[in-house]
Amino acid sequence: MNTPIASGTVSIIDSTNNRVKDVINLGICDCTAPGQGQVWDEANASYSGNYKSFGTSMGQIDPTIFSVRDIIQYDLYTEALNLTNSASPQIESGAIAIETYRNSLLFAPSLVPLYPSASSATQTTITNFTLGNDLTIAWTLAAGTRNSEVLVQISVNLGG
Repeated sequence: MNTPIASGTVSIIDSTNNRVKDVINLGICDCTAPGQGQVWDEANASYSGNYKSFGTSMGQIDPTIFSVRDIIQYDLYTEALNLTNSASPQIESGAIAIETYRNSLLFAPSLVPLYPSASSATQTTITNFTLGNDLTIAWTLAAGTRNSEVLVQISVNLGG
């Protein structure tokens, strides 16, 4: 097809009755390359990057609507997001999703930060790290969490 994605939706669907609890709209703004969707913020009538804040105000998503096993459905479109009514954007009339995929929610969102904590030995190892040496790190996950990947970035004064 070779037509860039111009919009999308992320729907939170109740797995017990298929009721749509909320929809997050995505579109393309002048600040990104074609096909790089941004979340539409209804409260500020602008794109807000790649996330939507939790809360109960306009432009936020209420974290209490989520339940484990809810369906998170992604629909992608080649039609633009219609922003005629910025408080209630819509995908163009008659648009058909070119791709749809679904995931089941494994964990309900938490409003309390659940970051892993690095051991003191790891913190010392990172502080004393020099290029060319091995780096061994360890951390403790917050209760009820799991991780699927670890990203380590090393910057040096010479760049990179």
